[in-house]
Amino acid sequence: MRPNSEDAFSLCVAVEEITRTERNHVKNTALRAPTKKRLRTARQAIGAFLAELLLGSTQTASMGFSYCPSAHQHRKDSLLDDTTFRQIKDIWPKLGWLDIQTGFNDAFASGSERMSSRGFCARFRPTSKLIEFCRSFGICSNSIWDHFSPDRRSIPPIAVKKGKTRDQYGRVSRGSMPLPPSDKLDTETDRVESVNEFISAFDIAPFPTPTFTRIFNNGDQPNFDYDMGGRLYDRVPNSYQSQSSELRQTITIEGEATVEIDISASHFRIFSGLRGQPLEANIDPYCIDGLNRAVAKRTVNLMLTQQRPLERWPMGFRKEMAEAGIPLPKSMTASKASQIMIDAYPVLTEVSVANLDWSKLQHIESEILFSAMERLREASDTPALPVHDSLIVPASKAAIVEETLRDCFKARANAEPRLKRECS
Repeated sequence: MRPNSEDAFSLCVAVEEITRTERNHVKNTALRAPTKKRLRTARQAIGAFLAELLLGSTQTASMGFSYCPSAHQHRKDSLLDDTTFRQIKDIWPKLGWLDIQTGFNDAFASGSERMSSRGFCARFRPTSKLIEFCRSFGICSNSIWDHFSPDRRSIPPIAVKKGKTRDQYGRVSRGSMPLPPSDKLDTETDRVESVNEFISAFDIAPFPTPTFTRIFNNGDQPNFDYDMGGRLYDRVPNSYQSQSSELRQTITIEGEATVEIDISASHFRIFSGLRGQPLEANIDPYCIDGLNRAVAKRTVNLMLTQQRPLERWPMGFRKEMAEAGIPLPKSMTASKASQIMIDAYPVLTEVSVANLDWSKLQHIESEILFSAMERLREASDTPALPVHDSLIVPASKAAIVEETLRDCFKARANAEPRLKRECS
């Protein structure tokens, strides 16, 4: 986020000066004049962080806290540099401006190794004192887009993540990596840049106009060729993709209400279609006698992810179901649930032999949505906003969007999709 109003620039100048003065006071050193380059870097970083804090302060689900990665490698494309971020974390709590919820990573011993059981990233929340200070410059959470704009120049069209790895403490990482060379890279870059340019021409409210990055997975695998993962992620702060289903229903495009069209059981339908046993389009495959729908859905998704029938439930699964009001009888083991689903859908016996892991299924799904977006743009100048396995579109275009999604799904999955509408 970059300041784009005189009030925002004045706020960043004032906050930088107060931060620098307090830092020199705490360290008992003379106030040294920073270089012009250092001033510019610090003010940009402070503006970006302030905007994120003010936006996050309105989120009741997170109690006003915002996430900001502490590791430099996860912020390399942002305006928040290491030096300024360290000063913020050190000085702003002393000024009464910032609440910090420290991150942690619990680990337990497993033989000679330490395995991670759970973790929590650091969170940051502006205090009422900082909010009032910003308001004195005419800036608050409701007017943030009048004073700051997304730093779209730093958003890459393509990103690649490594496969799932664990460090010596058992912490899971899927970190970013350099883009592997491929004949496909230029094509994929052009596709994303084209859709970003097209979407930018539309008035989208109440969330900022998106700028997408297509994120591929398992880039460190020897057979990777931009064919694993590949979903479009909006990298603009306060993205529509990060909102609840209820809030997404408030989206308008050019002032028109929208609908969200979802592909039901997307990965399961793709897998079944490509294995020559497509699911019927008019059924919900997770409505099975003897198994709660949520449990059936999780069972299938885990089988597709692990590429085998389940032997045991993931840690905490029974507790999670109980908290959701779905107590799981002790007799309902993971292997029993797997067998119930296999009996209903014999195609699931092929999960361990098909070359269709989660990253391949996700790539096919992403291509279905992306190709539908491209066809809608070319055929009817219709904008579409992706959310994993759904598209948000103007309500007046719902019928043509559903027809396009069906065509794209059949072309890539050899099956009929089951589509659902969520209306505003």
